[in-house]
Amino acid sequence: MASQGRRVRRLALNTFTDFDYTGVGLTDPTVTGVFAPDGRHADDLATLLDEVTVRSRALAPVRARATGELAATQS
Repeated sequence: MASQGRRVRRLALNTFTDFDYTGVGLTDPTVTGVFAPDGRHADDLATLLDEVTVRSRALAPVRARATGELAATQS
């Protein structure tokens, strides 16, 4: 996907510093920690999530058309 002059934002989260494992039995692989991003990621994470929201809303008509076409071919 071309960014059309906009920088594509990347954010690296760490399982050790961005998740809280307090009270979690780490021996059970099905149990996960609580997402608690480190403060240094707060601004970048908020911006990234805002961009994802904007892009998903912009693509909603494309998804609706694609799903409608798919449903029509399955009828």
